[in-house]
Amino acid sequence: MGLKPCEDCFVKGYMLMAGANKLIPFIEAFIKRETPISVDGTKMDIYTYDFLPVITSDGKTIEWALTCVVNSNSQFYLPMTLSIKQQADIISQAYGINGTNFQYLHNTLHTYRQLSLIDTFTEEIEELYAAVLIY
Repeated sequence: MGLKPCEDCFVKGYMLMAGANKLIPFIEAFIKRETPISVDGTKMDIYTYDFLPVITSDGKTIEWALTCVVNSNSQFYLPMTLSIKQQADIISQAYGINGTNFQYLHNTLHTYRQLSLIDTFTEEIEELYAAVLIY
């Protein structure tokens, strides 16, 4: 499957699926987790969520995927890619209401390994995790 081509767009991350009997609770939990909140008067709005069309390999069937979309209007948006070292510097010191950025990275990598996910982000997340461990 793949997203429709879009100029100046890219995808990073992984896809989780839920069975029909768990779909509504999954969507509710996803929306609760990703809905922007205010922390000390600062709106944490780097992500928004949306349903995006996905094309299957036959090119005919269109499905919809609930996904996080980076809000390029957020004060936290960086219009450039940081190096692994720069990302590691930030992740090693950053935290939020749900824990440290390192915990989030660790849990994401654990999910990748547990589900045997290999995508365009796998190598980068492994490298980033190793760099953060140095701190």
